[in-house]
Amino acid sequence: MSEREICMRRPDLCDPMAVAREEAWREAVGTVDMAELLRKMAGEPTPPPVPEPPPPAPPVPPEFAPGWGALIRIKGLLLSSYWRLVNTPYASLNDVVVVKNPQEVYVLRRDRKADRWLEPPDALYLAGRVERQYCIYGFVLQRSIELIAQMFRSGRYALVLGCDPRAIVKPPRRYELAQIWRYEGYVVNASPARLAVIRLDGAAKPKIAIKYFSKGCPVYSLWANQLLQLIGVPIQLTC
Repeated sequence: MSEREICMRRPDLCDPMAVAREEAWREAVGTVDMAELLRKMAGEPTPPPVPEPPPPAPPVPPEFAPGWGALIRIKGLLLSSYWRLVNTPYASLNDVVVVKNPQEVYVLRRDRKADRWLEPPDALYLAGRVERQYCIYGFVLQRSIELIAQMFRSGRYALVLGCDPRAIVKPPRRYELAQIWRYEGYVVNASPARLAVIRLDGAAKPKIAIKYFSKGCPVYSLWANQLLQLIGVPIQLTC
């Protein structure tokens, strides 16, 4: 009978440490964690498992209120208009995009008169005035896009924009302005949109944001999309 068999039958005749090593070896048979086996044989404690890194936080989606598909009514002097809040990354013809900040974006689509509708929520109201310093030539220049983006990042401005086929730039009579129109104005007419930059002012009377749209300036839709991209808004105009 070998020494191993004797130790297995009569553990009291053998070295206790040898018996412990033998039992650890028998428990580890069939496993592939050799490092764990060696730690058990040496009597070392098992280290705690390494925690997995937490998954990255998902991006904060824009907030829309009162909810997708909600139909709201906007009162006019003579007639009322009806608009629906839509969840879409593209704003088409007659849509209006209201950007209060990159996390608070509203896309409104014109809808027919309905029996059931909601009053506009407070989030669709803006208090301020339309800034016209970038619109001195009758339309928004391409080089003004970066300036408008900087103004918006300051937190004191909001944007209202959308496709508008009526935003046509007429050629000016003055020679100096005609040269500017020659290089940029005709491009605006190729795919016209409208942009209103609102300088926020808490002392002003709040108005529904859509009413600022008509007071905006013509802009080439591609430049308007560049502006949305610069300020981090995942919506594009399809004019």
